[in-house]
Amino acid sequence: MGRAFRKTSHIDFSDPLFESLHQDYPTFKEWCSKVSREPETRKAWVANVPDAGLVAIAIIKLGEGVHGAASLSAKLSTFKISEGASAQGIADQLLSSVLLFLVEKGVE
Repeated sequence: MGRAFRKTSHIDFSDPLFESLHQDYPTFKEWCSKVSREPETRKAWVANVPDAGLVAIAIIKLGEGVHGAASLSAKLSTFKISEGASAQGIADQLLSSVLLFLVEKGVE
């Protein structure tokens, strides 16, 4: 199983991992398009299995705080783990990668 940083413009939002999000959020397709066009402020980490596609994803938005725009803040906008991967500790590993990135960038 591989884990990697990936540009949001290179994420296949039609992957089965996103099926429930497409069903639960009527505007999810539009949101995916928006996220794909924001490579400077959106950062993504993925976990995948060869020949099986994505099993987990975390997407953050930099520069957005509780009260709107801020330079040294971030929001975890998407954190999705497939059922099969949840028992393998993928969530902890993915979240650790995100938090390490934020600490290295000086995000509070």
